[in-house]
Amino acid sequence: VPPLQDVEFPTQSMPYPSDWPEELRFPTDFVLVGAETGSMLESTATGWAVKLRYAGTVSSAKEALQQFLGQAGWITAEEAALDGGGWVLVLQRDAGSAIAVIDDEPGNHDISRLLITLYP
Repeated sequence: VPPLQDVEFPTQSMPYPSDWPEELRFPTDFVLVGAETGSMLESTATGWAVKLRYAGTVSSAKEALQQFLGQAGWITAEEAALDGGGWVLVLQRDAGSAIAVIDDEPGNHDISRLLITLYP
């Protein structure tokens, strides 16, 4: 089963929330369709989660994501190809960590969906 198959991805773009960090505002190639902020129970660190759509294949979305986050100091610590053609990336920066899941839009291999959670 593709990893994001059962995750709801709105089709309408939305603006970033007013408190969203500037450094986590993705380039316009990535269309924001969901954004949430929160913290884990055992931590006071703020986490940022986004749902993005990307007009391109999974591999081009992965490359564009790594380039954007790389410019902000994030490095890919681990990556794993998924059976259905998607990717899971674990990224790190200083004390921060992030995980990104990239997968096809169901029925359309030319659109990618990304679910990214960052704790900068």
